[in-house]
Amino acid sequence: MLEKYRAILDVDYAMPFVAEDPDIYEAIVETYVSDDKSALLEECYNNNDWDNYRINVHGVKSSSYTIGAVELGDEAKASEDCIKSGDFEGAKQRHDKLMADYRAMLERIKDIL
Repeated sequence: MLEKYRAILDVDYAMPFVAEDPDIYEAIVETYVSDDKSALLEECYNNNDWDNYRINVHGVKSSSYTIGAVELGDEAKASEDCIKSGDFEGAKQRHDKLMADYRAMLERIKDIL
């Protein structure tokens, strides 16, 4: 059941977050895709709304780690850390790659659902 995810997600990393339950894992992966935050992140970014950008990038970080998209979670964490420290230029420099990688992850997951 979970084998289809292993090519793109670190399922073993994610299992403790879902009580080792494959059904919960699959439900969370489906929610990850349906709760696509890319448009909201773009809107916050374009409006320099750093408070809401940080909140939403935090959500991407947490949910990415929960499904085993560890590298994407790390990218989102780096952006969140920039904003928390007031380094908005750093967040701006990371934005395009973060968004491209986030969208690519969403598409890769959609392809296997």
